[in-house]
Amino acid sequence: MLKYIFAVFCLCAPLFADSLGRLTGETISIDRRIPSLGFDWGAQDYTVGQSTPVDLSQGATDLLASATDTDLLVTTSSGAAGGPYALFDHIITFENLFNGTSQIITGFTFTDNYVFDPSQIQFTAHSLTIGFGGKTFGEEEMLDIALQTSTALQSSSVPEPSVIALLSLAFCLLCLKARRGRLSQVDRLA
Repeated sequence: MLKYIFAVFCLCAPLFADSLGRLTGETISIDRRIPSLGFDWGAQDYTVGQSTPVDLSQGATDLLASATDTDLLVTTSSGAAGGPYALFDHIITFENLFNGTSQIITGFTFTDNYVFDPSQIQFTAHSLTIGFGGKTFGEEEMLDIALQTSTALQSSSVPEPSVIALLSLAFCLLCLKARRGRLSQVDRLA
């Protein structure tokens, strides 16, 4: 009996499996803005694992943004300044992260070799913003933000037809097995 329950579980498991929090192959949007001036470098699409880093500088510096399977990266080799702006009035944004999946961003850890602290980073379920107004990137600085994700609970009032079919099949098999067990007991008693 236990092996039948295990078999039903194995058949149903792929229906309940969720994607792992991985970005490889996703197209995300990377941008740099100064909202108070209405200035926007223009969001650039970046396909994780395929595109070259996005250049967010104006030619004077080499401020680059990119992503790996689980991390967001901002690097510069010659330094960069956030200007005379409030912290979140000069920002770098990573958007459309984990879109189309049930994964959501729940936190982050980061490593940095210069000036960043956690208060400079804000996130939502599918985006992350780095504020660097009034801050300066040092030479050879790299900010590596490791995303922490979890599965969002998705409620649905109507179950998938395949789930209903598999559960019905499992129930029928269990009933059939129970009936055969009772019939074999009756035969033994007779």
